[in-house]
Amino acid sequence: MRGVEKLPRRLELEILNVPVFGGDATKAVQLSGGICRIGHLAVEGAPWKIELTERPGLSGVRAELNASRGFAPTHEAKIDRADGGPIEREEALRLLEALDRFLSFTQGVGCATGVVRAFSGDDAVVWEQWGCRQVAPWRPEPDSWFDLEHERTLAEALPLFLRTWETCNDKRAALREAIYWYLTGHWENSRVDGGLILLQAAMERLAHTFYRPKRWKGKERETSGSGFGWPLSTLGSPWKRQPASKPSARSSTA
Repeated sequence: MRGVEKLPRRLELEILNVPVFGGDATKAVQLSGGICRIGHLAVEGAPWKIELTERPGLSGVRAELNASRGFAPTHEAKIDRADGGPIEREEALRLLEALDRFLSFTQGVGCATGVVRAFSGDDAVVWEQWGCRQVAPWRPEPDSWFDLEHERTLAEALPLFLRTWETCNDKRAALREAIYWYLTGHWENSRVDGGLILLQAAMERLAHTFYRPKRWKGKERETSGSGFGWPLSTLGSPWKRQPASKPSARSSTA
């Protein structure tokens, strides 16, 4: 990262190797050859306003990536504070990592922000960052839980993820580790059995941090048998946790 000591008010960045995200709307942009429509998604959740778009000419970039299985910018993002205020460098770096992790989790393959430019209110470049975190070689059809028919859910989930990422260091570390194991389980050389073990490790890591049942005190308690519902509920999902059945009788020394 290089730049001068001045607080920016807008970030503009490239994102590498996002395979399937197209947005829930289109946006017209003027190019030298005429007007082009690109996929677009606007996300707003305190304190951020984030605009994700496909890069113009993405179909040609994807064709090259399908042949080379290499790396290239596929999307762009613009980020502002919702209140229009300045962006501290440290919070910008946390946000960029969170965006990397979230997009990688939704795509099932490592994506990463590349070149980042921070602009002041008068559009001067305050600082720049070159390079990226770990990004996987291009995979046109990764195994992912993300639903292409309901891409708007990305805009609903991202603010919840960012809020959790920002509010607690323990939860941030758990998300970082769980997503790492989740992505590692999707690598082609993990094989089916290895992938299952790594995915289980990822979910157990989240369970340990987001859901810690209290010791039994003679009252009904919830258990981790609720499946994926309990971590979703901690992120703000409307999923309703169901009461668990009472465990079998225990000795007084248990």
